[in-house]
Amino acid sequence: MLAGATRPGQRGGSGGRSYVCGMTIGFSSRTARSACMLCLAGVLTLMPAAAAATAVRPDPGPPGGAADRTSSLYRSGTQVRPHPGAPRVPDVSALSWVVADAGTGDVLAANDAHRKLPPASTLKTLFALTVLPVLPGGLHHEVSPED
Repeated sequence: MLAGATRPGQRGGSGGRSYVCGMTIGFSSRTARSACMLCLAGVLTLMPAAAAATAVRPDPGPPGGAADRTSSLYRSGTQVRPHPGAPRVPDVSALSWVVADAGTGDVLAANDAHRKLPPASTLKTLFALTVLPVLPGGLHHEVSPED
């Protein structure tokens, strides 16, 4: 015990000191080194993610082959350049549609192609991707009003 010291919260004693006075609380050098290495490892682990998040990425712009604003695709109504002898574009009840060449991606006809609409049903797309490849190729079904 410290000579002449009093317990915390008590008065008296010759020195007027408490047990706490003059006490040093410290870590061993091994604990301090371990804590520093752990912090350093954390910083080095997170640094690439922080750098990637702040990296400047150039704007890719429109994808290749995308029409500019002067293209007929940006006009309202049905846009088509029919070949001589081609049939008339049928009336379609859809608010917006596009017919494109699957091989080249060229747009053959469109109606209000850039009209703001909610996204189409994801389930219909997933159904088509999973079921259509396993159906026979020559299968044809015409929808009737009863369907």
